[in-house]
Amino acid sequence: MMKFPTIASLLLLQQASGQSTSCPSDLTQSLSITDSLTLYYDVVGDIFCARMESQSDGYLGFGISPTGGMYPADAVIGLPDDGTVLLYDMTAESTSGVVAMPDNMQTLTDTSIVQGGGVTTMTFARKLDEGSYPLVVGDNPCIYAQSTSNAFGYHGSGRGAFQLTLESTSDSNATATTTAAPSGGATLSGTTPASAESITPAPTVATQVSEPASDPSSGYGARNIGTFVASAGVVAAWFGM
Repeated sequence: MMKFPTIASLLLLQQASGQSTSCPSDLTQSLSITDSLTLYYDVVGDIFCARMESQSDGYLGFGISPTGGMYPADAVIGLPDDGTVLLYDMTAESTSGVVAMPDNMQTLTDTSIVQGGGVTTMTFARKLDEGSYPLVVGDNPCIYAQSTSNAFGYHGSGRGAFQLTLESTSDSNATATTTAAPSGGATLSGTTPASAESITPAPTVATQVSEPASDPSSGYGARNIGTFVASAGVVAAWFGM
C-alpha cells in the first residue's frame, strides 16, 4: 500500500530544510513613521514581515540600532536602480561604513523594491532572532532612511529613529511623534555601499545627540509566539548622528 506523508511529517521536513513561514500578502499592522513613510508589518511564527511605502522616488532603509543612532546597527537597504534589498552592517558615519554583509549572512526573504506613481515600496522578511541586533518582545530602537534619490548617498533630512515596541497582546496601537533631527552626518556622494571585503570596519562607537540639524561634514529574537503591537517616536537620525 502506498503511504503518503502526514501533515506533521511535512512540517518537520520543512523545519529541517530551513524553510520559513511565508508572509501574508496583506499585512495587518501599520506604523506611520512620517507623514510620507509608512511601515506595514506582521509577525508570522519567528519571522518579521515588513513593507515600507514612501511617497517619493528614492532608496529606503530600515535598521535596528541599540542606541537609536546610525551605528552600530543592522540595516536593510533597498536600492531601486540596482533592484536589490540587502542586509548591511552599519559601522561608521560614512559610505565606507555602510558594509554589505557577506553572502552567507544575506538571509532576507520575500524581498523587492519597486516604484510607480511617485511611490517607492520595499518589502522584506527576516527572522526575529538573527544578526547582531535581534527584534525582541519589548522596546526595539529602530532607524530609517527615506531618500528622494535612487542613487545611494546623503539623504538630507530624510532620516530618523523610532521605537518599535513588540508585546504579546491582542491589542494594537501605533503612534509616532517627530522631533528635530540631530546634527552631524556623513557626506555621501552617490556611491554604492561598500562590500564586506572592501573596507576595514571603523570602531563601533555611537552617541545619542539632541541638538538641531546642521550640514553633514563627516562622514531579532522574540522568543514568545503571539500577536505583536507597536508604538513609535521619531527621535534621532539615520546617517546624521
